[in-house]
Amino acid sequence: MSICDFLGIFCNTKSAELNISSELFKGLISIISIILASAIAIRTYFRQKEYELVKDRYLEHGVDAVFAHHELSQGVIRHNFAKTMWLLKAYRELGEGYEPSNFPGGFLELKSDDFNLCALERVERLVGSDIFSTLYLRSYAQMAYSNFIIKDIIPSHINIRIDSEKRKKYAEIYIKNIKDEMQTVLSYVVVSGGLQEISYILESEKMKFIKIKKFRYNSEVKKLVKDMLSFHETLDKNMPDIEIAAAQSRPAVPPIEPQGAIP
Repeated sequence: MSICDFLGIFCNTKSAELNISSELFKGLISIISIILASAIAIRTYFRQKEYELVKDRYLEHGVDAVFAHHELSQGVIRHNFAKTMWLLKAYRELGEGYEPSNFPGGFLELKSDDFNLCALERVERLVGSDIFSTLYLRSYAQMAYSNFIIKDIIPSHINIRIDSEKRKKYAEIYIKNIKDEMQTVLSYVVVSGGLQEISYILESEKMKFIKIKKFRYNSEVKKLVKDMLSFHETLDKNMPDIEIAAAQSRPAVPPIEPQGAIP
């Protein structure tokens, strides 16, 4: 075998080895790429699932649940207020022609079944304060008291037969009473507004469970808590608690000299 033949065989062998090495390298790169892509996909999947779980627990079954029950309860008071206002106008305008049987039912019950203490606890954990729970419970207590005046006390009083002059006089007093109650109830719309703000902030961030404790340090959240604390202090200064009003035994409506209940 000549030297040229030997060199040709050697070069061909080296070329083949290089080709094999090149293919192996390409295959290795492909495998590594697949592994990395799979790892990134799995990491992204579980991260997204964590975001969704945080959203489900703290937004949908936390802040939004409290907001929904508060708005639903205020909606009940608004409905009953409109119904009683309608009755009072009929009572005032129709005079002796007013018959309660012509205006049956139509009132809604204020339900506490959906009172979600777990959702309230989640809101507390988010903002690092119990101020929303305090205001929410105080608001609901006010709604229950006002609903009793609007739905039960006033309608029962206008079932008493009295002369036309007193009827008009008392109708105006009753209208003022339920407007005052409604104004007090609606003052707590600040609570709904605050809960909505928390929802907006929470929706704008992809939260992980490890970051839940840091949520309270968000500048917007801190300002919101401060505003709610200030609102609570204003309530204490300007509005007597229901217990104080009850202790004073102040009637919500003027007494009526009954001349017989309307049959």
